[in-house]
Amino acid sequence: MKAELRRQHILDCAKQVFAEKGYYETYVEDVIKMAHIGKGTIYEYFRNKEDLFFSVLLRSLQDWKNAIAISHEEIKQLSPASYFHLRVKRSLIFMNEDRQLTSIILRTGFGFNPHIQKFIGEFEKNLQNQILHDLRLGKHLGFLKDNVDLHVITSILVGGIVMIAAHYILSEPVLSDVEVDKLTNKIVYPFIKGIFNENNLRE
Repeated sequence: MKAELRRQHILDCAKQVFAEKGYYETYVEDVIKMAHIGKGTIYEYFRNKEDLFFSVLLRSLQDWKNAIAISHEEIKQLSPASYFHLRVKRSLIFMNEDRQLTSIILRTGFGFNPHIQKFIGEFEKNLQNQILHDLRLGKHLGFLKDNVDLHVITSILVGGIVMIAAHYILSEPVLSDVEVDKLTNKIVYPFIKGIFNENNLRE
């Protein structure tokens, strides 16, 4: 197996173990056993469990960015509110389909675990920066109300989506497209009425 393929295989196995057992209950030996590799092999790619966990999160972050990406052609056809709606919807679709990552995030939590905050903190920061970038652009273009605090809205969005994932995604079988649409609307409509200027509420 080529080096990069082996590394991805190890990450796949680590992600599954972290999702099933949580960070603290996972041992490097668990990943070695699932990946069917020698003990020394895993250390050719990762320094320790923390490095392995962080690598899983960083790869998942890139997967999320790819999943919610909106092409230039799509942007041309979207109103500001519709753009926001699509970003949230694609995030929910991603969490609905990637339940291992959703489980890892919910087991770990954002901002509540000082012992591993240094590992998940970078993931959280990147996630928030991506959302903050969209909101800053929307405010710069005049789509958002002047008195909107972008950092507060970003924190509410990240925390809200995580809580919704806990209550509406992991607790249920895989959601259908219709169910994802309904859930997206429940999130989006209160936000767009609160942060968008009236003339930018067109769907």
